[in-house]
Amino acid sequence: MNKSEGMIGWDEQKTAFINYLASLNYSASALSFYRFVIRQLDQCIQEYGEASYEKEIGERYVKEMLSKSNPGLKHKMTVKMAVRRLDDFIEGHYSFRTSRSCLVCPVCFQDQLNAYYQYLILHGKRESTTKVYCSHCGWVLREFYSSRIRDLSLVQPRDIWNVIEKSKNKASLCTALKGFLKYAFKAKLHLKDLSVAVPSIRRPKPVPSVYSAEETGRLLSSIDTDANMGKRDYAIVLLALRLGMRAGDIVKLEFRHIDSRTKTITFVQEKTQEPQNLALTPELEAALAAYAMHGRSNSGSTFIFLRSAAPFAPISRSSVGNIVRKYLKLAGIQPAGRKSGPHSLRMTLASELVYEKVPFEVVKKIMGHKDQNVLKHYVEFDVEMLRTCSLETPAPTGGFLERMSLYEGRGGCYE
Repeated sequence: MNKSEGMIGWDEQKTAFINYLASLNYSASALSFYRFVIRQLDQCIQEYGEASYEKEIGERYVKEMLSKSNPGLKHKMTVKMAVRRLDDFIEGHYSFRTSRSCLVCPVCFQDQLNAYYQYLILHGKRESTTKVYCSHCGWVLREFYSSRIRDLSLVQPRDIWNVIEKSKNKASLCTALKGFLKYAFKAKLHLKDLSVAVPSIRRPKPVPSVYSAEETGRLLSSIDTDANMGKRDYAIVLLALRLGMRAGDIVKLEFRHIDSRTKTITFVQEKTQEPQNLALTPELEAALAAYAMHGRSNSGSTFIFLRSAAPFAPISRSSVGNIVRKYLKLAGIQPAGRKSGPHSLRMTLASELVYEKVPFEVVKKIMGHKDQNVLKHYVEFDVEMLRTCSLETPAPTGGFLERMSLYEGRGGCYE
């Protein structure tokens, strides 16, 4: 069986393309225009003497259409866009505003990737993790398609190695691909378990990104708390810096999570799904109150942090990162190889707690972890603190003493 046997036909491709546009509520006039372009491509296939549609046919059609004096430029650009979207749809590169962009892949692999998505969810994978895995797998399937592989049963180890070689994030890709290929074998999409052909790539251990007390002081001072946006941003930075809250938890923080009577902030962590209870310090309480009463736009939203301009929707996780980077720049703080997002402030807090000799069990609770060993991934121990753990060097003996004596020219005696 050769690879061409797994290819789907042009009739199926163009039908799937139109149906997909219709499912996204494209207008009747837009669908009519896309059908017109497809009819034009059908004529080109016949005129060029080809058996089916290929990307080169679309490129040739666009080039010939652009060279004509008529129709108008706007129409030409619209036709060019339609052909590009058709090509991208066939190759799986164009998301068409779908909410599950992680599942974008060539039509011939769509059902398999959808099934794998559901498989991961049913087996307890978090949705965020599932999306990352399926995003990697979608990229792999697009690469397979570009290599004229239209059926998973035709994939060979060399195809896997070729794809991995192209990747810029080999460690993450291999993790996702290994799981997908195991699933493909279990689901009988391939006769062999090709996951054994995926290499294990060790991830480099990053050095924790930590900022000094002087730098964090400058960071907070750079925020204009007289402005409405500044009141919001100051509270956000404090939550990351003083409580170590993750960006995902900050954006989902609601008024009901704050208890001014017990002076606590209680919520369920997005990443671990574990409940968290943190102290509402006077500094944080004042910052949150200033924003809620004088900086926050009128909105019925239960989320605390909103956009500063209409529409006044809750801010996104990426907005928190942009806020931290903005004020690091305003404060004149150079990351110098360090991360510059909200997680770096979380790591800074962990490092400060350890340096101040706070018990690891307390640090673990504040950071919201169940496993104490997780601390080693982001806690930067101060050099001076490590020196207090050093042991006194013992006097040399035995063979080591003899070697030292010979090196020092003392003829075997140690003085």
